[in-house]
Amino acid sequence: MKPKKKIRLIIFDISGTIIDHGSLATIYAFKSALSKYGIKITNDIIKIDMGIRKIDHLKKILKHNIINSQWKVKFNKNPTKRDIDTIIKIFDKKLKIEVLRRTSYIQGFTKLVNFLRVKNIKIGLTTGYPKNILNLILKKMRLKGFRPDYSVSSSEVKRGRPHPDMTLKVMKKLNISTPSEVIKVDDSLSGIQEGKKAKVHTVGILLSGINLAMSKLHRKKLKPSRLKKLRKININLFKKVKTDFLIDDISELKNLINNKI
Repeated sequence: MKPKKKIRLIIFDISGTIIDHGSLATIYAFKSALSKYGIKITNDIIKIDMGIRKIDHLKKILKHNIINSQWKVKFNKNPTKRDIDTIIKIFDKKLKIEVLRRTSYIQGFTKLVNFLRVKNIKIGLTTGYPKNILNLILKKMRLKGFRPDYSVSSSEVKRGRPHPDMTLKVMKKLNISTPSEVIKVDDSLSGIQEGKKAKVHTVGILLSGINLAMSKLHRKKLKPSRLKKLRKININLFKKVKTDFLIDDISELKNLINNKI
């Protein structure tokens, strides 16, 4: 990839990228919803398909061998459509609570927005959250003085991640047709795949997102050797989906834009 491309648009994921350090809202919401059925689930199982539509994410979770085995022991059958509908309703209710608790920006985002505005670089948002959750987040952001140029949720497109529909919709709405002028920033592998399929630059978030799945405070308490090991694991995960660039968190994006893209 040739350096110093003119960038006209940056499309950010939301949870784990610009708010909700560790992308914990979804984890807690799934754990809470499944606990109502007596199902215990680990962070690692939830993380596998993070970033996709939440209803699709739930269906994949329920098909996981460990979760499906628990379900059959308790109910002697596979989950029905009625079960899935009930769980997702519980999940949605809990998700609203968890998201609203985690709307503070990840360190560096406000300065980054100011930098992008000066550079006349547009800002788009895509998310695996449904439209009602996105609207809650946007309302909080407006109160803090930030409005993206365009935002889209997975419930507003035909196909969610890892398909490119959300990124392509943002580009179309903002009249940007050249992929080399766009950067997709995401903490999830499905979000990076979204960007790769749209043929835009991709930037993976190593430490503030779902692959670490830790609050900022928890992350700070890690021993340097442990953090280094986890960082290396995450680098390998992003390399598997051919991520173009990697940064620890959003505070490093300005330097990346100035120096490498």
